[in-house]
Amino acid sequence: MQISTFAGEQQSVTSLASSHDSSQLAVGYRDGAIRVFDIASGDCTVTFNGHRTQVSALNYDDHSMRLVSGGLVRNTVVTVTVTGEILFTH
Repeated sequence: MQISTFAGEQQSVTSLASSHDSSQLAVGYRDGAIRVFDIASGDCTVTFNGHRTQVSALNYDDHSMRLVSGGLVRNTVVTVTVTGEILFTH
């Protein structure tokens, strides 16, 4: 088992999701931000800011190309994991 540390993060983490191939880790924060990290390098590859309050749920689609996130105030956001493009919000 390998344990990774992602340095520099100061916000409270509220949710986590690993891509199906275990190459990415999506991290949701109390401030509503989502950051996707490359697990091998530990680098943040993209940041999403689609929520106004804390992220309460994260899940990758079957191909790990899209990330679905839920916020504390009942909003849902679907984003492209590579570009950060928001595809849907409700």
